[in-house]
Amino acid sequence: MPGQTLVAAALAARGRANIPFAVLACFISNPLTEPFIRITQHKFGLWLRDSLGVPMPKLGEVDVPFGGATVHLDVSAFILGFLTCGVLLALAAYPLVHLFSAILPDHLPIKPPMLRRRRSRERPEKKSSS
Repeated sequence: MPGQTLVAAALAARGRANIPFAVLACFISNPLTEPFIRITQHKFGLWLRDSLGVPMPKLGEVDVPFGGATVHLDVSAFILGFLTCGVLLALAAYPLVHLFSAILPDHLPIKPPMLRRRRSRERPEKKSSS
């Protein structure tokens, strides 16, 4: 998506999330790294299917132009690879976010903003006497 960095920053600001983390996450899947990520997912899917014997239906094969060469991709291995990568990375991201929020509490809060607002309303405000 063109301008995904701006959209991520705007949504992070609206949701009171960490804007630098949201912008940095956009560079993981930028057009320069995307082909390498796709090829790695395909190879990972092939490895899962061949080495571990994960059963997959035959969904077809595709020839994809890559630079000056053509890469032969098995669609079922690619789907297996990216689904497995997605699940594994999601499981790894959850504890990492909590680790970062424990190390950097001001930058990535553990408590959602809604809870902080409720607690600040419950505290009695000090009245200044003049």
